[in-house]
Amino acid sequence: MQYKTANGVIVYVDDLTLEKLQAHPDVQELLPEAFSKLEINENLEATKENVNMGRVVGKSGIVDTPGVDLNTKTHFAIRTQRKFPSHISNSGKGRPCETVAMSLKKIDNKWALVTAFIGIGSPSEPFYYFDKDSWMYKDEKQFKISLDFWMKHALVFEEGVTGSVYESTWAEELEKLKNLP
Repeated sequence: MQYKTANGVIVYVDDLTLEKLQAHPDVQELLPEAFSKLEINENLEATKENVNMGRVVGKSGIVDTPGVDLNTKTHFAIRTQRKFPSHISNSGKGRPCETVAMSLKKIDNKWALVTAFIGIGSPSEPFYYFDKDSWMYKDEKQFKISLDFWMKHALVFEEGVTGSVYESTWAEELEKLKNLP
């Protein structure tokens, strides 16, 4: 599948990305319009863009939380098509939002969509620091930015997308991933 941006750049969406977008089912129908409004600086290798759709298109899936430290009990769950848990809010409700956040990167000199969701772009979740296939693998700076953000924010629980919620701490969850192959 491919889309053309407002400035004529072709962006590919592969099967793996389509699978990952199952965790954001509300954004899929907005992709053609979002791409038609998006302009990509072709000199970049990757970009995160917030596309204003000019109207409310859904609710943001990220909410502010009171904030926790590494050893405070909080809630986590595995979302559809994800291999790591997400920090989850059982009580948060997303706010009406006019923006589609899109993450894109060049692969073999062609633009590809990495992910998209309704809301404002955010750092990748910190668990990807441990994933050798991730762009964030072993990047200490991005890990710290990510962990700081996600200890103060959470994803809204979404029936059918979010798995069973369980209680844990960030320290316990990060420890589980230290010995990934």
